[in-house]
Amino acid sequence: MDKSEQTLEGEKIFLRKFRPEDAEQVYGNVCEPSDRPWAYTIKDPYSLSDAVAWIEKTHKDWNAREAMQFAIVLKETGEVIGGAGLHTIDWDNRNAEVGYLIRKASRGNGYATEAVRILLNHAFKDLQLNKVCARIFAANEPSKKVLENCGLAVEGTLRKERFRDGIYYDELRYGILYSEHV
Repeated sequence: MDKSEQTLEGEKIFLRKFRPEDAEQVYGNVCEPSDRPWAYTIKDPYSLSDAVAWIEKTHKDWNAREAMQFAIVLKETGEVIGGAGLHTIDWDNRNAEVGYLIRKASRGNGYATEAVRILLNHAFKDLQLNKVCARIFAANEPSKKVLENCGLAVEGTLRKERFRDGIYYDELRYGILYSEHV
């Protein structure tokens, strides 16, 4: 690990910027539609060149201070098992949106919850944001659990907001304020 690179430490994982050499792991984590059933922005089909382009975009967004996308890395093995980040950062209003994805084989181990907790600490303590929100498909039960375990509360339902595979789905908006974060 490059010591000059910003990392955010957790118990089982750490977060760091994506690197060009992560492209194969990123691709492997999301290449099949079943790997990302509730992801908003990953196109289908997804290729290795899409992963390379996406990593390049994360660096541009980071440099523009519009988003901070981190690789979720297992401390034990160094594997990139997903990504988590703060998106649509609004510096004027001091808020951002949190998003995350864990590869299918690593789900159910608390990694997403740990990543979101790390990001909330970073958002509120280091970046001095006032609010962090999340948008998820209403049918995405695992993400509901992650967000609620991290202290986020449902702020509203956007009815039939998302269209996928010929069906309109409700979207839930979650949020947490600096004053609510422990």
